[in-house]
Amino acid sequence: MTTAAMHVSQNTDWLGLLRQLVCTINRPDIRSLDAFLSKLTGDANAALMLLRLLYWTPKSKREGWIYKSWRDWNAECNLSQSQIKRVHSLNLLEAIGIVREIRKANGVPTMHYRLDPVAFLRQIGEYLGLDLEQLEALSGLSLTDQSIGSEQPSPEGDLDPTETVETAKPITDINQQSLHPDNTNKTAASIEDNFDSTELAETNLLLLALVDSGFDLVTSHWLVSRYENRDIRQVLNRAEEAAAFNPPGFILTALRDSWELSCSQSQKSKSLVELPEDGKRYAEGKYAEFIES
Repeated sequence: MTTAAMHVSQNTDWLGLLRQLVCTINRPDIRSLDAFLSKLTGDANAALMLLRLLYWTPKSKREGWIYKSWRDWNAECNLSQSQIKRVHSLNLLEAIGIVREIRKANGVPTMHYRLDPVAFLRQIGEYLGLDLEQLEALSGLSLTDQSIGSEQPSPEGDLDPTETVETAKPITDINQQSLHPDNTNKTAASIEDNFDSTELAETNLLLLALVDSGFDLVTSHWLVSRYENRDIRQVLNRAEEAAAFNPPGFILTALRDSWELSCSQSQKSKSLVELPEDGKRYAEGKYAEFIES
């Protein structure tokens, strides 16, 4: 089956499909959907945005378009304006098959997103080293042999980008948070002035490491918002050194209880160094859910 002949249903349950794919391929480096999307995008913030867009796509009422202002992203994913700006400026969503345009919603210019299923599946196949037929077999995706024209954005004139687009409703009133064109440039310039790309890049690497250790994307972002990056990095390193039986439980406990990490050899008896030797101490109680069955 060629890409040009592939058609994917608008109502496809992308999250269910990808979870099945992750389970089927059974790769040790991809233990969850969150980890898969993080590796696919190479960015924890883009992965979290993609996760939500995949959730909303089958709920969209018109041609797959979903509108989200930065306040929507903040309320839904706890992402800052700078984090969203970075994802947009690096075209991280576009790279894996998300079309992004400013269109009108309720008469207000707003950022819209739309999944291009062909481009998205192509990126998945390229990352996993699979062709479309193999993806279909592994994921249970139903591909029909017909033109994908109906899945592409409408030709110019068929759907005017300036008209109101009926899409999945955002979680906050779009009229209270959308930016008019005149204000958009000013806001973007203001963000750029305070945009610390190095710090954001370092935070992204930390988020990816948390996901790789077994946390989901939402919890990873919560940890980064609550604790200092330096402390999280130290605990991550110690969990790896100790070969923790349950890394997420180890990390959560260390951060919650403020385990001392910076210590001399003479202080080891009171430090984190000797605390985690029996990894099974984290097998019960509050953090047991993080242990793989």
